[in-house]
Amino acid sequence: MGFFADIKNTQASNKRGTFLTEGEHTLSVQRVKMVESKKNNSTYFCVEAKVETTSSEIHREGQLITWLVKMGGEWPEYALADIKAFVMSTSLADEDEIDDSFMEEVLAGDGDLLGGKLVDCSVTVVETKRGGDFNKHSWSPHSDA
Repeated sequence: MGFFADIKNTQASNKRGTFLTEGEHTLSVQRVKMVESKKNNSTYFCVEAKVETTSSEIHREGQLITWLVKMGGEWPEYALADIKAFVMSTSLADEDEIDDSFMEEVLAGDGDLLGGKLVDCSVTVVETKRGGDFNKHSWSPHSDA
């Protein structure tokens, strides 16, 4: 058995998400989709984007990143609020315009309705009640929008 015996059954690392770290980022949305986790049987709202500018030394311009929001879970209202903030900031739609049918349009086809749109994201680290760290994403329309 060689070093690469299990390579056929291994997912390539470029298929895994790179997540934003603390800092100020301008992103270009590539696509938005729903994904099913094979590991924990959960559904996620997924944004794939490209870093246009960043204050972080960890990220670089042109890097592809992923933002995932677990649907359901312990706090479904927070998940929907975070998703709504992202969609409002990216689409420039008013809060009352975003409903189930609007989200179906956002996710339709290849999920590229918001593709090419610029959005600003500020990521801060927040301590959770359980003592862990959570990267809080605050979305806003791109400053040139």
